[in-house]
Amino acid sequence: MRTKLRTVGISLGLLLLGAIACRQPTVHVNDPNPEEVLTSVVGTWQMEDKHTGELQPFRWTFTENGELIYSNLPTNPSTFVGSYRINSTSDPMHMDLQLPGEDRISLTIFEFTEDGDLKVRLGALRSDYRPDSFTGGDTILRKISDAVEL
Repeated sequence: MRTKLRTVGISLGLLLLGAIACRQPTVHVNDPNPEEVLTSVVGTWQMEDKHTGELQPFRWTFTENGELIYSNLPTNPSTFVGSYRINSTSDPMHMDLQLPGEDRISLTIFEFTEDGDLKVRLGALRSDYRPDSFTGGDTILRKISDAVEL
């Protein structure tokens, strides 16, 4: 029961991230180098509020070995470790997220904005749907460190 509640909480947090993020211009790169994309993704990213541009208390940390550390920093800090996998040959690029304690993979798309932010569009929870475009309800993450920080 506790694992299920944690998974639901993470899923709702991921949806919330998309609901309060803003649409930003993106950079399209023909034939991106997978190593360069991975190097660009690895590090600690913090969610940006679409109205104020201020950083919100949600962090995604991507490691070189495929771990995704999702941290919720408000009054009751919590951290969950899952995994991610990138396919940079797709347009838009694909990112598969696996939440802790789940066999299901969340299918997403992502790209980098002109400002170097990471724009992620989450698919529907509990389905095999992967979005094929960005719609404005996308999650925007600003890189706060190239290092893996908790």
